[in-house]
Amino acid sequence: MFCAHCGQPNDENAHRCVSCGEVMVRAGESITGEHGSPASPHLVEAILVTIFCCQLTGIVAIVYAAIAMSNNSNGNYAQAHKSAKTAMTWAWVSFGLGLTFMLFYAGIAVIGAAAGATP
Repeated sequence: MFCAHCGQPNDENAHRCVSCGEVMVRAGESITGEHGSPASPHLVEAILVTIFCCQLTGIVAIVYAAIAMSNNSNGNYAQAHKSAKTAMTWAWVSFGLGLTFMLFYAGIAVIGAAAGATP
């Protein structure tokens, strides 16, 4: 396969040109669209829920966000979108667990305060 930008020959399964670094477009493919553009890896969301909500599931979200960033760099946008979606799913799981724990803790505190107030 030849690069449309610089004309250099490349491997048939190359995502980027070895000479100029442009994204390789195969016959019948479009560079635009859902999987033709880089995915947003949701790294900021993953870091925030790791700090403020649930560390265990937040770390899983960070790992998937890093995988999405790596796939974006390699030009594998379809896999980057899948990893980014998984990262966001784990970020929401982390948020939900953190919120559940905080509400449970607040409920226990209110019950304890009410029990201690009555003689």
